[in-house]
Amino acid sequence: ARDSLGDYQGAIEDYNQAIKLEPNNAYHYNNRGYSRYKLGDYKGATKDYNEAIELNCNDAIIFNNRAMAREKLNDNEGAIKDYNRAIQIKPNYANSYKNKGQLYYGLNNRQDAILNYEQAANLYLNQGDLEQYQKAINKLKKLESPWWRL
Repeated sequence: ARDSLGDYQGAIEDYNQAIKLEPNNAYHYNNRGYSRYKLGDYKGATKDYNEAIELNCNDAIIFNNRAMAREKLNDNEGAIKDYNRAIQIKPNYANSYKNKGQLYYGLNNRQDAILNYEQAANLYLNQGDLEQYQKAINKLKKLESPWWRL
């Protein structure tokens, strides 16, 4: 509940208690990592995501979350590996394609950015998420224009 209210420090305290009660629950670490991420503690978030992956190495969301934290730490290679692992686990996980496209965009890799945004757009459309579909299409239009970096 505290996460939803934006009280990330309070949420971390709650997740600390949850971890004491259930130390083998990957989702407590993942959720605490998310709260740390929201507070800008990307190293702490990555540490929590690592622990969550140790407990559950088959959750695409955890890999996607760690990839986002790795991006913030300028570990782009690690982030791409994590996005790819998330997609391997859950091939229809549109957010990982979108996030990977955004990373490639930031790296000035237009071709890979387009490929990932196209895949994200298709998945969002097939899943009925028209808002995210439109955002991906808008990004594609920008990438396909001759002035894409302006």
